[in-house]
Formats: sequence, structure tokens, C-alpha cells
Amino acid sequence: MATLYCRPDLKSKIWVGGLLFLGLYAVYFGSLLLVFPGFVDNHWNLAALTGIKIIGIPVEELLFAFTFGMYWSGLYEHLFWYQLKPVNSLSHA
Repeated sequence: MATLYCRPDLKSKIWVGGLLFLGLYAVYFGSLLLVFPGFVDNHWNLAALTGIKIIGIPVEELLFAFTFGMYWSGLYEHLFWYQLKPVNSLSHA
């Protein structure tokens, strides 16, 4: 959230990064559950969590994946204050 506040120019990159990593994480976790169906019940303390699962994945894990993807996608640009500059098509002469 701090990056969104400090670097509004990275807003779309941050949201897309969160969604992409969430998708990747859900596919990975889902494939893990196909091979080991009891994995979550055996390795997570669901009593200490909300106990809510979406497609068998604890909602906390999905929230972690989304927020980590948001954080990671804009980290480099935020730390070094880099930004993309639009290419002017007329300056190629």
C-alpha cells in the first residue's frame, strides 16, 4: 500500500502483478492438492486461521499470494525510482 501511495505511476503494474502471482500460486497450490489431497489439513493449523478455503486453498494463502505479487512487481522501480518513458514515434528520424 505504501508503494501505491508513493508511486501512483506503478498502480497498474502493482495490481496486475498481484493478480498474476495469485493465479500462478493458485495453479501451483491446486496441482499440489491434486497430488496430495490432505496436504492443507495435515500441514496448516486451520483452527488458528479463518478456516475458509477457496478451491481447497486457505484464504490466507491466497491473500498472501496477491499481496506478495503486488509488493514484488513494483519493488525494483520503487527502490531505485526508475520509471518508463513513453517512446516518441517521431523522434526515430
